[in-house]
Amino acid sequence: MHMFPFFGALLHGTVLATLSFFVLFAASKADGRIKSFGIVLGTWLAILALIAVVGLTFMSKTGGMGGMNSGMMGSGSGMMQGSGQGMMQGTGPGSMHGSDGTQPDTTKP
Repeated sequence: MHMFPFFGALLHGTVLATLSFFVLFAASKADGRIKSFGIVLGTWLAILALIAVVGLTFMSKTGGMGGMNSGMMGSGSGMMQGSGQGMMQGTGPGSMHGSDGTQPDTTKP
């Protein structure tokens, strides 16, 4: 298991929590609508910090968004099925030549 998702979650959560602290501190010094807007914004930032830490940690422990990715690329079905070298046969500059590299006969209709 990689440790990067933990550090990413911790970094995002720390930044959001720091922003929340300063917004709530500034809101405590303000009056009127600015104060109530600051409290709402600071609380929202604190909630996002909590979601970032809990959500990203949970995703890293469970393997991420497995339910969404398994539908597109898992078990051989989905968007990537059938891709390969044989899929685009007969296209491109090589298709204008014979199998031995010679030019096709253009004199016959």
